[in-house]
Amino acid sequence: MAVNERTETTAGNSTDSAKENRIEKKAKKSKIRNAAQKDESSITFYLHASLFLFFLTAYAFALFLYKNKYPLILNNEILPEVLFSCFGLLVFSFASLFLLSFWRFLARIFIAAVAGATIAYILGLLFPFNIGNYFAHYLSFLPSNSLMYIASNGNMIVAIASGLLFFILLNIFKGGAMAFLSLPVLVALFMLLNTASKRVMPETIKFQTPAVDANDGKTENLIYLILADHAGYAVAAENWQTFVSKNSDPNIASFSPTFIPSFYQSNDFTFYPSAYLRYQNKYRNIGNILNPSLTEIGDDLFSRHDAVYYVSSDDVMTAATRNDLFKELKNRGYSLNIYQSYPFDFCTDAGRKEISSCITYPAPLGALYQTKLPVASKILLLAGHWLHSTPAGKKAAGFIYEKLQQK
Repeated sequence: MAVNERTETTAGNSTDSAKENRIEKKAKKSKIRNAAQKDESSITFYLHASLFLFFLTAYAFALFLYKNKYPLILNNEILPEVLFSCFGLLVFSFASLFLLSFWRFLARIFIAAVAGATIAYILGLLFPFNIGNYFAHYLSFLPSNSLMYIASNGNMIVAIASGLLFFILLNIFKGGAMAFLSLPVLVALFMLLNTASKRVMPETIKFQTPAVDANDGKTENLIYLILADHAGYAVAAENWQTFVSKNSDPNIASFSPTFIPSFYQSNDFTFYPSAYLRYQNKYRNIGNILNPSLTEIGDDLFSRHDAVYYVSSDDVMTAATRNDLFKELKNRGYSLNIYQSYPFDFCTDAGRKEISSCITYPAPLGALYQTKLPVASKILLLAGHWLHSTPAGKKAAGFIYEKLQQK
């Protein structure tokens, strides 16, 4: 009996040990399987989040170029500077999320912040003015102070709201579900490229008014070159002298302004070296030239149309509602032929009735593709213009410029 009891006890212990081994093996397999699924989920999230970030930033960049008349596709080929710029955004998206892949929470905050800011930027490109103006129109029951804040900070409010929404979505949807967020952005990008491929470049706009009998009095040729952003020559030359040695010859020194009077005088222009601008704002200076009898140049003198919000903060296409200069020249018998670029439109509003013909060339950014600059230089210029078109980019550029001036 004792032998049988020992045998049964041994057999029972062996059975329990075997069960424990099986349980341990199952636990190990389960841990390995869960770890593999977690790694797979992390990789899937990283890939789809990177692609989403790339598609969104690439769309914002392409839309910025499209709105500024820069061709994306020419002769059925994507321009090299556009292609390499998008490749840079791809590298940025994958590299930034790879660095943040070890901190999933920070990665989600980063994605939500970039998505919110980019959506607000895209709305700024699509709508003529700050989106807050539209919100304020429908929220007229709010106090005036609140309406003013909404009207001036609407895009920032949209950015914050969009960022919070994306952060919530990123916490709800896991792994492969991120792909669904990329699909609408990818479709929008393809639609934009398709629209850009049909654009005729360069977009030079020409129109001519019907012939009108001129006055009998003969008129000599008169050329107006309006340089609303130029400083007076005397001040420019004085400032330039501070950057060069006193013993150097100003005629051969680099970036010498001495060619300016030589150019104008050799072409029979009357040159006034001490001339200056009354305002720091170029639109007010143009308004002053067009209406020299006015003592004050107010905002009511200008109309702004077809504006892109972020660009329009400084460079919106603007026209004058009053133009005494054109009227006077027309009364004297001059035939007014206008050759203009961005951003002031002399051929609409008050000036339209007086001119005989008008040719409008593309904006400076839109004409950049025709230059003989290297592709690398074009990429840097496009990237700089794009970053400078955002509020944060402008502040950063202003900060850097001030620091450079202090040195």
